Amino acid sequence: MEFKLNVLTRLMLLNNLPEQGSMDKIINKRNVRNKISFSSEEADAMNLKTSDAGITWNPIDDLVADFTATEIKFLDDVMTEISNKDMMNEGLLDFALEIKDNLPKEEEKTEK
Repeated sequence: MEFKLNVLTRLMLLNNLPEQGSMDKIINKRNVRNKISFSSEEADAMNLKTSDAGITWNPIDDLVADFTATEIKFLDDVMTEISNKDMMNEGLLDFALEIKDNLPKEEEKTEK
């Protein structure tokens, strides 16, 4: 399923993906990270910069990422962890709700 991700959502997701976990979790992390990471060309084009003051960039088009049912469930788990740590914000809320709305049904989970 395709999702549109803006720069802020991508940065927040990349910053909140788990560092360790089960093999399945880390495989899903790697797959998601590869889909939402910024290429060198993209970072240059948007003038992505990190400083003590934070991260700045020039606006670019949203990324359209196609996530599998397993990756959507993984992202829902990530969003739940962020929420449980009281780290959810409005920049991530719309994506979290879209993920929840598109969670695969039980029969779809086993097929993909």
